[in-house]
Amino acid sequence: MSKLDKGMMIENMCKREKGLTKAAAGRILNGILDDIADATVNGEGVVFSNFGSWTTVPTQARTGRNPRTNEEIQIPAGRRIKFIPGKGFKQQL
Repeated sequence: MSKLDKGMMIENMCKREKGLTKAAAGRILNGILDDIADATVNGEGVVFSNFGSWTTVPTQARTGRNPRTNEEIQIPAGRRIKFIPGKGFKQQL
């Protein structure tokens, strides 16, 4: 099973949009990814209709375990990113 990576996405963009260079497609993709990252870091949600949404959710401090030593460790509170697929995306699955 292969994985879609950034380079493949850029190539696919160029195939779909004739005349789009790889450099331009890379700048566009980087801009989109930067906007998503900036918004989520700032606690804002990101929504793409029929595809999905990204939000940040808080996590509580908890006790974990080091798998190598089996020693208990304290994991601090923080935030994680949550992706919720949209209706159109779910239907494709």
